[in-house]
Parts: sequence; C-alpha cells; structure tokens
Amino acid sequence: MILNIANGKELQAYLTNKCDVDEDIMAFNESMVTGESNEKIFSDAFFHVRAKSLNINYEEYSAISIMELDKLLNKSYAKVILWFDEDMFCQINLLTLCAYLDYSKYGGIVLLNIIRKDFWQYDKLDNIVIKSYNINLSGYYSIYQDILINKVFTRNDYLVFEELREGIKLYKNYTSGNSEIRSAIRAMIKDKKSKEDIIKVIIEAYPQYGIGDYNIKLLYQLEKDVIDGYNPGSHPQY
Repeated sequence: MILNIANGKELQAYLTNKCDVDEDIMAFNESMVTGESNEKIFSDAFFHVRAKSLNINYEEYSAISIMELDKLLNKSYAKVILWFDEDMFCQINLLTLCAYLDYSKYGGIVLLNIIRKDFWQYDKLDNIVIKSYNINLSGYYSIYQDILINKVFTRNDYLVFEELREGIKLYKNYTSGNSEIRSAIRAMIKDKKSKEDIIKVIIEAYPQYGIGDYNIKLLYQLEKDVIDGYNPGSHPQY
C-alpha cells in the first residue's frame, strides 16, 4: 500500500485523478508556521495546542485536520509519498510530517516530490515534479524539537534537503520581531495603507514564504497593536 500526502486540498483533488486507484491520498491541512506546537506529534495534546494556535475551536480543527490524518495514523503503508512545494509554509509542514515518521519509527520508504506551484496546469503527474528525494528520516524529530518546540536555530547546517534548509532559514526570519515581512507591514501601516492592500503586497513581494491572507492578517494585527500601544499577547502569533 502507498499513501500520498498532499500539501492541501487542491493538490489532493488533483492527485485523486492522477494516482493509481489502489493508492491512498490525504491532505495535510495545517499551518505549522502559526503559533505553538507539542513534542508528541499528532497526539491529543498536539491537536489541542494546534487548535488554540490557529484560534479555532477543537471541533472545527478536528473536521479540517484530524480526520484527514486518519489514514496516516491508523493504517500501515510500505511507502509514503510526500507532495510539497518549496516555500517556507510547505517546508515547515513537511518537517512536521517527517518528524512524525521519525518519531513513530516508520520503517517504509519515504519519497518527497518537490512540485510546481501551478501544478493544476499540467495534465501529466510527472510534469509537476521539479525534484525528488528519498528521505532518510533519522534526525528529523530532533530538528522539529529545535525549530518548532524550542525555537532554537543554533545549528550551523541541517543535514536535510536544500529546500528544507532554506525553509528553516526563512522560518527563523519569519518568527523574528524584525523580520523583513513584519518590517514591510509596519512601514505600510505607518503609511496608512489599507489591510487589503498590505495583504496583496506581501503575497506578491514574498512568495518564498508561501503565507496567505490568514497569516498576514495575524502579522498585521501584531504590528498594528504595537503601533497603537496595545498588548499583542492576546493574539495567536504569526
């Protein structure tokens, strides 16, 4: 049995029409760059922390994310194929999945396909793949603990594929109070730009981060609260 894990619902639908009928397909519906995490990946404690971080109730989070993970958590597969693009958002989600497979002592084959962002324009599955890696899972859980639990970026280099190394560098910048994105948002708020214009500018100017409206709105509110003299601690981060 093969499990294909897509980076979201749109790719999941695309793969459903392209993969062999005997392969399972699921989407990883998460935003691991947002808020906090938990050491016991995909445990009940993890899910509660994630729901709180995303500022949604547990039932809604369960319907969006937990139910989709059922195949990964409760079935056995000889091979897992990961389908993710190279931006920071996807790479930090991907780190979480690799860390879970490492943590759970998964013994099968793990193949990563780095894909085109505009995958839907291609009829053939092979044409959406930019690069493929066979993943050795050893060490990914330790990296996850560094990056997503402790927010420590002290290692000089991570022995992972280049897209994840770059994703970690971007995530380090992204979580900084003086990140390039937050500095840009801060400047536009001071210039009286509208929230809608700011979101559009950030999406277009920083595609390597892969963040959308939700995350930009969080950053916008953090910066606006600082400028207005409010305490931003009541908002989910990033």
